[in-house]
Amino acid sequence: MFVVRFEVLVKGWHRKEVDEDFHCYRSSAPHIIKHSILLKHANDVYTHILYKLFEVEYLKGVGACDHEVTQCDATLYKIELTTHERGSKVRVIFLDISTSEVRFICKKIECLGILCSHGLVTLYIMNFKRIPKQYILNRWTKKARGRMYCEGELSQRNSNEYEIVLRNLAMRLAYDLVTMGQGQEGKEVVWSTLQNGRQPLHDVMKKLSLDGQSKVRDGETNEHVHKITSEEDETPMLDPHCVRTKGISNSKLKGHLEKVKKP
Repeated sequence: MFVVRFEVLVKGWHRKEVDEDFHCYRSSAPHIIKHSILLKHANDVYTHILYKLFEVEYLKGVGACDHEVTQCDATLYKIELTTHERGSKVRVIFLDISTSEVRFICKKIECLGILCSHGLVTLYIMNFKRIPKQYILNRWTKKARGRMYCEGELSQRNSNEYEIVLRNLAMRLAYDLVTMGQGQEGKEVVWSTLQNGRQPLHDVMKKLSLDGQSKVRDGETNEHVHKITSEEDETPMLDPHCVRTKGISNSKLKGHLEKVKKP
């Protein structure tokens, strides 16, 4: 009973995940500030659920903080943030423009995987239009399911494991394409994509087959010449002698009395 109920639960999780992926690909999450470039980038990158968390942190920082910016050197800036709350605290954040690195004490990026309100207000103050790449976790993005292993990782595996991993990734990518293509227009695009990719693959396999046959022919030429030169010395092969096979005979089976020898 436990196994059966657990399988039903897992199928429900998978069905819900497919539905969420479909909605993420086909539509954008509802947002409060429509013309914010930074929020638009977050909406394009993150899934709907993560975008709502990101938007809450963004509004918490931008709408409830005072700031003071001090330039330390050519690329390093010091930002002092004062929050509008009881017992206001001053938080010091350093921003390196050359590397887009935000340095502060808060560890929300390590805990949750998105920048906290202080880091987002720092990006807003310094007119950042996009979220730095090092602060975007792949697992929270819309393209997390389509992530591929790099060639360096695959080259370190043995050939059998390489083929298995590559086949599983190809099947997962094809499944994602079919999932994204729900609807009449999407199905037509997916079908035409698969049909167009079939002919180039057929041409490549045909070329490989022809190359393999030419190599076999090149290797067989010497053997063929050797057979021709030594054909007169060879002894002709004859058919083997016909031998009656052993099995059940068609003769009548003798009874017990018939088998007894007569005196």
